[in-house]
Amino acid sequence: MRDPVPSWISCYTAIAIVLIAAGLVGAIVPTLPGIPLIFGGIWLIAGVDRYRHVGLWWLLAIAGIGAVGLTLDLLAGALGAKRWEPASRQYRGRLRAR
Repeated sequence: MRDPVPSWISCYTAIAIVLIAAGLVGAIVPTLPGIPLIFGGIWLIAGVDRYRHVGLWWLLAIAGIGAVGLTLDLLAGALGAKRWEPASRQYRGRLRAR
């Protein structure tokens, strides 16, 4: 008979699943950092598994893809804010007029 799974593995696995789920929600909700949360969950799962299935090179590849995605996300937000700044000023002016 196999030994039962230690409770700390189950706890860390549950935390990793919550991190990945929060990261998926963060892909939709702009206030949550989705990409870092997903990467943190993947890294935690890999650590619990003792890096047997997801090794160093996979984690580095996922980190690189995540860094590019985060950079593009921040760049798109900055460019969008620059593009729509006059509209936001106009909206704030309407709010002050009331």
